[in-house]
Amino acid sequence: MVFDASQSMYGKIGGGQVSKLELAKTTVGKALEDWAGEMEVGLLAYGHRGRRVPGGRCADVELIAPVGTASEVVAARVKALQARGTTPLCAALELAGDHLKGSGASLLLVSDGAEECGGDLEETTRRLIAEHPGLTAHVLSLEQGDDVNAILRALATMSSGSFFDIREADQGEPALEAITQRVLKETNLIVHPYHSFKENARSTEPMTWSLYGGQADADGDHALVGRWLSPSLRLQVTPGLYWVSADDGREVRGWEIHVPQGKVVERTVGIAPGVVTLIPQGLDAERVWTFRVEFAMPGGDEKMLVEKAKVTGKHELSLPHGHYRLHYGVVNEGAAVAFKTITFEAEAERRRAFDVRFP
Repeated sequence: MVFDASQSMYGKIGGGQVSKLELAKTTVGKALEDWAGEMEVGLLAYGHRGRRVPGGRCADVELIAPVGTASEVVAARVKALQARGTTPLCAALELAGDHLKGSGASLLLVSDGAEECGGDLEETTRRLIAEHPGLTAHVLSLEQGDDVNAILRALATMSSGSFFDIREADQGEPALEAITQRVLKETNLIVHPYHSFKENARSTEPMTWSLYGGQADADGDHALVGRWLSPSLRLQVTPGLYWVSADDGREVRGWEIHVPQGKVVERTVGIAPGVVTLIPQGLDAERVWTFRVEFAMPGGDEKMLVEKAKVTGKHELSLPHGHYRLHYGVVNEGAAVAFKTITFEAEAERRRAFDVRFP
């Protein structure tokens, strides 16, 4: 999110009683509540420090919260912003580009003013799109002039984003709600890393995620789709088979993930996991069987689906430390029948095997 905190934001929108700064803070604050736990968020602001910046007012651009910061922390930092300076909009967009990771990223610009520090806004937006394939830029333009609006509208249009020309105080929240619905709807691949399910300890440390897909080349390698640095992975991808890897600085781990047409795939993966091998007993080697693995959250009845699949023969699971339930059955003419349930425990960085017995 790129937030304009230049001095002109104190102006009243639509000639009413609400300043553009108040409107922006209220609108963004409500959106951040909706985004909590749904997407990775970062905050970059400009014009918020005024003359107190080394290099002068046109150097007043700052990454206040890197992508992956908790939404409530970002909301508090938005609320604390003061409008003090000028509008180095081009420098802000360039810095935002430096922090966009891989393809499929979204950028939200909330601004009321034209570039005031000598930058070429049209060239900057064109370069931003060229350097970040897959970027979707959304713009909330607060009483901008037609010339600036034309450029920012082109930024949104060329990146398949949304542009809203806000002229009244009651237009802000519906506009950002529409952007929120679009961004959340477009996400169809979500990967959450956990250190241990026993403590429900989702990893919050940024790690390097890599996504591979497409047809393998002559060496059996697949094309790199993109690479991102964040605590978890949230992407919009075309349907197909992908390979996801995560590098936490100690070890690289990978998973094969299939994203069907029209489905949102949410996977939970283990960091420093153990390996559990499920070995079917009393079943022909070529017979298809189906299973789902659940972890029961501590302190309640809530269950987390970890993995489900249809397989033949034995199957390996990579699981963080914790207790699990396995529901399994054979597949007969496309329908799962004779479901049974067993419980088992996975231990960090250890291999274990369990028999899965069929009648």
